[in-house]
Amino acid sequence: SSSSSTNSSRGLTLMGRAVTSTAALPHTIVARSGWKLLEALCVLDTQFGCRYSGGRALDVGAAPGGWTEVLAAYSASSVVVSIDPAQLDANVLARENVTHIQSTAQAAAPALLQQCDRSGDKFELQVCDMNMSPTEAAEVCASVAEAVKPGGVLVMTMKLQLKAWRKEPALSALFAQVCDVLKGRFHKFHCEWLFANTIHERTLRSSPSEVQTEYTFLCRKNSNNSNNSN
Repeated sequence: SSSSSTNSSRGLTLMGRAVTSTAALPHTIVARSGWKLLEALCVLDTQFGCRYSGGRALDVGAAPGGWTEVLAAYSASSVVVSIDPAQLDANVLARENVTHIQSTAQAAAPALLQQCDRSGDKFELQVCDMNMSPTEAAEVCASVAEAVKPGGVLVMTMKLQLKAWRKEPALSALFAQVCDVLKGRFHKFHCEWLFANTIHERTLRSSPSEVQTEYTFLCRKNSNNSNNSN
């Protein structure tokens, strides 16, 4: 909304956080989910010094294309490969820097990995906002994680489909299970309740440094929502 974000030629300010971009971000986003990715990217930049400035990005479970659109518009040098058996929005698909693999990630993985190995051109960033359980989403992400460069970053929405998952200690246990699935490729995981997340969501992010896996919980400062909300 206008009260929480502003758009300009220099980039975008979201919830008081500056989003740096070398290209114009879209004035309208295909899906509201795009705001989650924008916030996650600016948190990586401002809090962890990891700025996505373009390059190759892999969007797993991309349809209708909200996250793909954000990545494609984020930088003039962005190249986005989107995987989903469903169709992307026509406006997203029309972007020259977007390639859609109309398949499941598991089915697409062998050819995608072979192509990355042959070209030596792997992905800097992998993202996922699929509507499935967090462990299932992690397994899908892991199936194509070899296509991500060592030290690459993952941003994944954890969909808390069960009410019990939104409270402790179940939330911490679920987060640890998800990290166990992903830790062979990604490192130093953080789980945060972003302003753009619903009450049923948390955002998991990895860090680029190849350090011993550690788990960190961060909660958004919002008096209307808490980790104990129903």
